[in-house]
This record gives sequence, C-alpha cells and structure tokens, in this order.
Amino acid sequence: MGVLKNGLLGDFSGRLGNLVIYKMHGKTVVRSFPTVKQKKATGKRKQYQDDFGHVMGLMQMAAKFINVGWKPESKESSPFKKAFSFNLKLYRDLGRPESLEWLQLSNGSRAGAKDIKMNASSNQEFLLSWGEAEADKNFSADDRVWVLLVNERDQSGYYFGTICVRSHGEVLLKTTLFNKEEPLMAFVCFGEYSPANEYKSQNVSNSQFVRLI
Repeated sequence: MGVLKNGLLGDFSGRLGNLVIYKMHGKTVVRSFPTVKQKKATGKRKQYQDDFGHVMGLMQMAAKFINVGWKPESKESSPFKKAFSFNLKLYRDLGRPESLEWLQLSNGSRAGAKDIKMNASSNQEFLLSWGEAEADKNFSADDRVWVLLVNERDQSGYYFGTICVRSHGEVLLKTTLFNKEEPLMAFVCFGEYSPANEYKSQNVSNSQFVRLI
C-alpha cells in the first residue's frame, strides 16, 4: 500500500505497480518489486542442468588443452564451445560415466601413439612414455606433445603444454600439486606446431588417456 505525505508532490513510500519506493539515508529509492522465485528444476530439466554443470566444470579444468586440441574444429565457433557441445552429448550418450576416460579433449586426424604408459618416477614425478605412431595416419618425428595431468578424485588438472617432441618417446612430468598416491591420469595429443603461437596448431591427434600404473 502506498503512503502519500505532504500532498501529491510530497514524499511517497510503498508499492506502485511493480515498483517499491522507500526512503534510505534521506533519499528516495525506487526498485523493482522482487519477482516470484522459479520452482526448482525437477525430472529431465534437473538432469540436464546437472549434466551441463558437470561437463562445464571438466571443460574449464581442461581449457588450455582444449584451446589447442579443438582449434581445427572451430572455424565458426570457439574451441571451448565446440569441445563443450561435443563432450556434453558424449557424456549423456554414454550414460553419464563416473570415470573421466571418455573425455575427448582434442579432435583431429593426426596420428596418436601406441603403448602410452605412465609410471611414478618419484612421489611427485611421473614418467610418461609412448611407442610408435598409430597406423595409417600422418605424423612426423617432430610432432609436438601436449599433456594434461588430471587427478580423477577431485577432477583437478595441471596443463604441461607442448613439452617435447614425438621422437623423444618419453617425458618426465614434475608437479608439486599431485603425488603418486592419488588417482592420476594424463591426456595426451600429438600435432604440428606453430612456434609463433601454440594455439594455431592446425593438425592434431585425438586425445588419448592413460592412468598412472
């Protein structure tokens, strides 16, 4: 209910339509009347919201890797949007798996590698190794290697970027964030490299995952 003071042009307080008018510190304040809260989502809508939030969190964790791995597929959209759309659909199609091995953090036609392994060299050092290139796909001994190390328990990650070339066959991953007692996995992709900007890679492999042995 509105209250008029000192005539029509005087002070006014209360509700006027969808506005609330009141005094604060000697000044007249006008704000919109609070809208009715929407009901909490249920059923399929709630499930979709949960799926969206879960996959979005994973994409944010892997954003730097995605910027490289999905660049060839992002002519009309950002790498992040392309990767999110693809992985959200994949997550739902696979029945919402609890593990993270289903994630596709890069997407391309370049050869990956066979026999990828990861062993603990020390408490916070991990030796990642790989064998020959996948058959019937293009590759080079000078292909760069991108790595994302992930703790599957809390879904946190550490991006190592392009740290060596394919011909090295192995690389030592050093980090103070994780230790060998945690459920660690790595995502790896191989690809051509632009020295001017690693995010301009135009030919990468699909991401591959490997768990800590």
